[in-house]
Amino acid sequence: MKLEKIDLYYFSGTGNTLLVVKQMMKVFTGNGVDAKLHKIEDSKPEDVNTEHVIGLGFPVAILSTYKFVWDFIKGLPEVDGTPIFMVDTL
Repeated sequence: MKLEKIDLYYFSGTGNTLLVVKQMMKVFTGNGVDAKLHKIEDSKPEDVNTEHVIGLGFPVAILSTYKFVWDFIKGLPEVDGTPIFMVDTL
């Protein structure tokens, strides 16, 4: 996975996920990666730039996650070859 540009979409209910993704951003930018944070609740999956690496960060809730997070994930464009990663918090 070539890390030149990362768009990291996150939801943080209590702030724990936000703490984690902010630390990840420090590591990414400290290594010369153009990385941007986006709140899932303020983003539309169809607007995601599939030319960038996509990151997803969200909390685990009741052995899964929140419906609107799943809706965002399911709404992402279907593409071949876009790298994606995720981090979850509990």
